[in-house]
Amino acid sequence: MIMSGRSVYSFVVAVFAVLGPIPAPALAGVRIVNDPDCGIMIEGDIRSGDVAALKAAREKVIADGGDRRVCLNSQGGSWSEGIALAKRMREAPHPTTIKSGHVCYSACAIAFMGGTEMGANVSSFPDRKLHVRGKLGFHAPYITVPEREGYDRRTVEGQYRQATTDIADLVDLAQSRHGLGGAYIIEPFLITQGLRRGPSELFMVDNVRIASLAEIEIYGAKAPPLDDRAYINACLNLFERSPTQLPTLSGQSLATTLRA
Repeated sequence: MIMSGRSVYSFVVAVFAVLGPIPAPALAGVRIVNDPDCGIMIEGDIRSGDVAALKAAREKVIADGGDRRVCLNSQGGSWSEGIALAKRMREAPHPTTIKSGHVCYSACAIAFMGGTEMGANVSSFPDRKLHVRGKLGFHAPYITVPEREGYDRRTVEGQYRQATTDIADLVDLAQSRHGLGGAYIIEPFLITQGLRRGPSELFMVDNVRIASLAEIEIYGAKAPPLDDRAYINACLNLFERSPTQLPTLSGQSLATTLRA
């Protein structure tokens, strides 16, 4: 059963009563790059200030006639900044890419889903590319609470307020669409599937069916031979586009079936 926007919000707020931002492994960086896949790179931690840095990089790239596409390579970071990056890349369009060998998890995954381009009729559409050897994963931000006494009440309440604010922003983002009735900015099933994962688990976009449901373009693969199996897989991926079947249905593996 697909949850309504109100149900998703209630479920998420309940879960996040004990959650907070997940710590990320490395310092962040938003920089202009000379890369065939993109003109801007976001790498390392997602942290406060990345949106401002992206805005400055965009102005520089456009002034120089460069590429607005953003490559991401991050294991996570600030949940609220990841949401803000997704909104920014939708409002001031930036297509997004995860390159071969790069990873994009948690807050980075939310930012990646903001990848947007403008059509000829000035209507936006999703432009998100995942290399077959890149990794994209969603999960809920958690905090590890040590077993000790003496927690400051205001600190805990502040974390709770921040968590509920982040969830409200995420639900708003999940309910937003490109254009009039177009694709979702982020498909709701990515949020619910991610929240079902524990602190050390990820919901991976690791097969063609999930990528198709999420409106993510797969690149870097050799075209399969057009035999009976290929036609059957194409039909399955087209007609079985239901998020309710995700726990039981598997699609073509990006790593094994589609070889770069």
